[in-house]
Amino acid sequence: MGVTCRGICDQFRVKVPTKQPKYATGHKRCTLCAAYFITPESRCPCCKMKLRTRARSKLRI
Repeated sequence: MGVTCRGICDQFRVKVPTKQPKYATGHKRCTLCAAYFITPESRCPCCKMKLRTRARSKLRI
């Protein structure tokens, strides 16, 4: 059974300021829902997929 977005992420979705670094301010991103969240959890509240805590360009260090 595949992972799907159930649409409840709209309740938890956060507006991200454009001038501030997203991940440094505590935002986490779900790649499936394409939404940013501020949560202590490591999983998306909507689809239970693992949230990203670093930018993709910063992973290869």
